[in-house]
Amino acid sequence: MDEVQLCGDSSSAANMVSLIPRKHSLAVSGTPAKTDIKDLMGSLRFLRVPVLPFDHRLWHRLQQSPMRPAFDGLFQTIAVRTTKKEVAGEFDIPRQTRLVVPIELSDIEMHYYNDTLERQRVILGLPADPSAPRPEGWYLDRSLFRSSLQNLRQICTHIQVGQMAGEHPRFGRRPNRLRLGNELLGLGEVLKKMKEDNIAEMSIATRAQVGDSVNVGQKTLTSIAKGNDS
Repeated sequence: MDEVQLCGDSSSAANMVSLIPRKHSLAVSGTPAKTDIKDLMGSLRFLRVPVLPFDHRLWHRLQQSPMRPAFDGLFQTIAVRTTKKEVAGEFDIPRQTRLVVPIELSDIEMHYYNDTLERQRVILGLPADPSAPRPEGWYLDRSLFRSSLQNLRQICTHIQVGQMAGEHPRFGRRPNRLRLGNELLGLGEVLKKMKEDNIAEMSIATRAQVGDSVNVGQKTLTSIAKGNDS
């Protein structure tokens, strides 16, 4: 069985493959243990090594320092380890090539990209003018920077793809995903979505401005009332 480490010690897959009738067993893996040495018990069970894969106390004892020679002897008896250096001459893999294919964004896509770029600069605390100096005390938030780059990169592949925290009304919680639906959008739909987003942002900004005006008015009336009392 190839990639035997995928069938861990306690998984139902490990129990199933160990029951397959056969005359001989051969386990192949580049990483025999995924997370812990106990993952090797799944391989031993598949190879039908007697007693050991089914006795956890014996397996624990075998991992102790005084039992290291017995542990090494067991796997030297049933296993063959081949390093990449030893088989380097047996591979004839063609050299990989990478092609960079430039794409041109439409006017709507370019506007959306530039608008998103400005938003990300605000989130990162950077000035709108790239040539302007950074604010004093500014530091790079690596998690926000990584998220910003991913947003911009994914917009270049398709405007529907992006990342923003939120919960989709139909598909449940999907962190790091733009709320643009589950289907690719046409340019007309994208333009409509952009208009709706701008209207929503203007409404939020207007409400915030009205709230600030109300707060200023209340403070002014309070100060006038205190002056009259005095």
